[in-house]
Amino acid sequence: MSRPMRLSSLVRPGFRLLSGDDRTAFGFTASGGDGCVSLLSNIAPDTCRIIFSNLRLGRLQSARQLQERLGPLEACLSKDVPAALKHALCLLGLMQPNTRLPIMELDDADKARVARALASVSDEGLIGTREGVMSFSHGRTSVEPLQ
Repeated sequence: MSRPMRLSSLVRPGFRLLSGDDRTAFGFTASGGDGCVSLLSNIAPDTCRIIFSNLRLGRLQSARQLQERLGPLEACLSKDVPAALKHALCLLGLMQPNTRLPIMELDDADKARVARALASVSDEGLIGTREGVMSFSHGRTSVEPLQ
């Protein structure tokens, strides 16, 4: 029996077991965990929801393919938490990247790395909104209606 399933029998009904790391979320959820406190879901919430739904339905191959497509962005965001996430959200026009000590702003090389990873995921149509697919290019965002 997997670890999340063993733990779930020890907690009160309604208690949710969550991974705190996107890298472990796939295996944890596939093994019976309830989900993840996710950095990626701030950038690609619909894609993360589809991954989770596929896991719940036993569609592991579909879930894994989407998860792998988000891999480079996950690696990028997890390198400098939370500064990289703040910068990505800023590039999408969702917030300012302001930081305060002890969190340091990303240097120019890391900002470029975040922008490349974000553009890659955006090019694959993995960043979506209720209105359509969000596209990202050179620091500008736009929302294109779903077809």
